[in-house]
Amino acid sequence: MHEMGCTADDLIQMVVRGELKTPHGILKFSKVPTSSEFSFTEHHPEGISQYSRYAVLTITSGDKRRLDLPALDWELKGLSEPYDSLLELQQECRLGSIFNNTTVFEAISTNMVAVDLSSTMDDQQCNIGIMVAAGLPRERVQIGYRELNAGNVVERGQLQHGNIAWQTTGTGELQRGVAKISVLPASVVHCYALYDGVAHHQGWLQDPNNVQNPRMAVYKAFDDSLQILRSYLHLEEKPPNNSRDLEFGVAWLLWMMGFSCAQIGGTGKTSDAVDLVAVTPNGHYAVVECTTGLLKTENKLPLLLSRTALVQQRLRRSNNTYAKVMPVLVTTKTRTEVVADLEQAEKLGVLVITSEDILSAIDRVIYHPDADRYFSDAEKLVAEGGCPSQCSLMTEKPRSEGDLSGGVVSEEKFQNVTDGVCRVLVRRWKKLRRHGALNCFLKPKPELQFFQLLVLKFRKGAASYSGVCATLRRAVPYLAKAPA
Repeated sequence: MHEMGCTADDLIQMVVRGELKTPHGILKFSKVPTSSEFSFTEHHPEGISQYSRYAVLTITSGDKRRLDLPALDWELKGLSEPYDSLLELQQECRLGSIFNNTTVFEAISTNMVAVDLSSTMDDQQCNIGIMVAAGLPRERVQIGYRELNAGNVVERGQLQHGNIAWQTTGTGELQRGVAKISVLPASVVHCYALYDGVAHHQGWLQDPNNVQNPRMAVYKAFDDSLQILRSYLHLEEKPPNNSRDLEFGVAWLLWMMGFSCAQIGGTGKTSDAVDLVAVTPNGHYAVVECTTGLLKTENKLPLLLSRTALVQQRLRRSNNTYAKVMPVLVTTKTRTEVVADLEQAEKLGVLVITSEDILSAIDRVIYHPDADRYFSDAEKLVAEGGCPSQCSLMTEKPRSEGDLSGGVVSEEKFQNVTDGVCRVLVRRWKKLRRHGALNCFLKPKPELQFFQLLVLKFRKGAASYSGVCATLRRAVPYLAKAPA
């Protein structure tokens, strides 16, 4: 608007009239646009990936003119600051996809308030900061929060403007408010910035000296500020010269997320193998390829699919049919830069991790590691065509060890289930013994005693519910051999 010399009201009036005067000419729109010529996205994926509320109004021009892309590309090559193509220019300016035969006007409403991620926190108090534009009334601002400790939500609430101490920043363009709450040691506080009762931005705060995730605590003993990790993941201004470092960074991050990770392709003799294989505690596998380029670079996509098929084949041969295998392609490019390749990858069932998703994962890894939940959410995202940074992790109370499908299992219900399973195991085991199938997943000790021992360990905290389930899943292929 500054370049056009108009106010916000002037801009709206021009759009309503169907003519938008720009320094580069007049853009014409239909005065009464049809549903196919405009759209409104209240929660744009680009905003969700940055934990913000972005609303986007898109209007396409009724004047359809086809671009001469080869001519434009060669003209860009001849500039004093050359670009190889119009696509590279759009990626540089973060303008999204090319609409080849239409002119597109986009009005983007970004978040009005934001959580101040530089807020401080120790083992007793969290100082939640919120940033607000200077012209907005403070009485409409609220802060929502959830405190998570030991894998559970221990406190949740909303702070009104009266609980917030305000000050104006040095430039005068922003107002900064701070609200103080008491917290337990090593808690994580999930904060929401609200304006007039509407959430606009979210962020996570933690005590830098204490983290809930024990794996992250161990890693930070050697990389306290995560600077090496961020550098290897190409999140710093000067990425490492060795592209193999990306594989190390991804492996470390997956380990902190709760996966067991093998860097198979990290040596000269195994350079033709897959980069990484990660497995969840329940025995599901992610076959991971890493690249610093586009998805089709060096045939990464077809190689990933063939290697995934090989892993699936070997698991079937070894009678581990319960194990799920997901192909994952990690790139340091942004989602905008790889948008042309995303559709094909999604159709093939590949989970694509971009730089925005890597940044999101680093933010979320402060929680207790839960690789199986990450895997489950990733499956849903692949099915729905979403991006990993839209993952619903930690949106509600985290599942405890006794959680089946979102609700905590009572001891009585668990006893009923386990007693039923014990009876089934006894009947199946007797049939297996009659058929001579003694080489089973368990030693031929009394099956009822074995399972009751496992349940006893679970109740004492020595065995997890996921461990019980994993044992039963390994049993299924053998138990199925007996007559029904």
